[in-house]
Amino acid sequence: MGLNVFNDVAGDLKFSNLTGKLNIAYHLRLSDNQMLSAGLYGGFGQRSLDAAGAQWDSQYDGSSGFDGTLPSNETFAFQTFGYADFGFGMNWTILNNSTNMTSNDGFKANAGFSVSHVNQPAFEFYSGSDEKLDMRISAHAKAQIGLSGTNTSLIPTILVQVQGSQKEIVPGFLARYTLREQSKYTGFINDAYLSLGGYFRTGDAVIAHALVELNDFAVGLSYDINVSKLTNATSGKGGFEIMVRYIIQNPNKSRTLY
Repeated sequence: MGLNVFNDVAGDLKFSNLTGKLNIAYHLRLSDNQMLSAGLYGGFGQRSLDAAGAQWDSQYDGSSGFDGTLPSNETFAFQTFGYADFGFGMNWTILNNSTNMTSNDGFKANAGFSVSHVNQPAFEFYSGSDEKLDMRISAHAKAQIGLSGTNTSLIPTILVQVQGSQKEIVPGFLARYTLREQSKYTGFINDAYLSLGGYFRTGDAVIAHALVELNDFAVGLSYDINVSKLTNATSGKGGFEIMVRYIIQNPNKSRTLY
């Protein structure tokens, strides 16, 4: 079971995207080193904007430029609307542990897919609009390959998403360094890792990424740099993203596959 909350506010219109989702999953152990997981989510979404921050052609007087005191002649039926959201997915995981505590020659991989917005909720700022939020189909794969005799693992990833007429392909590559290993017997010392690398959103942006993990807690920082035609408007500048994650483990179950 998990809870996911996301909020983003952007632009002069203060366009806000707020979502909250409750996730439930079931994990089936296929063998000593393989697991199949299936899950679903239900939640809500809310979109809002501040129309007062918009500029319309009717507010340019032709001489002095923009005049915010002129009427825009535009009306919004809604500046905030909400919707219910549902989806599901599956994931397969395989793990081959290192041959001993210090060899770092293990291998871990997972692959899966998900379908989001299966109910295709109404998506409208104007009354009478028939716009809907299209289903999004996502597929991903990730591997973690230990470099024998070192404290480093290599992590190649790939993400493909399709929503309506839009498509996104994001390959990535990270190097994960073991800063400190967990004590195997006392449990007094927690493991710690640092991951550095990046991703490439094809035709759009290069994404630099850093992640620090301490036992079940993690903090990540990403920064994307435009490489598409949007560079002309942004001068190559992107945006920062901060991620915080905490995994609540079941104390009665083994952590072998995680």
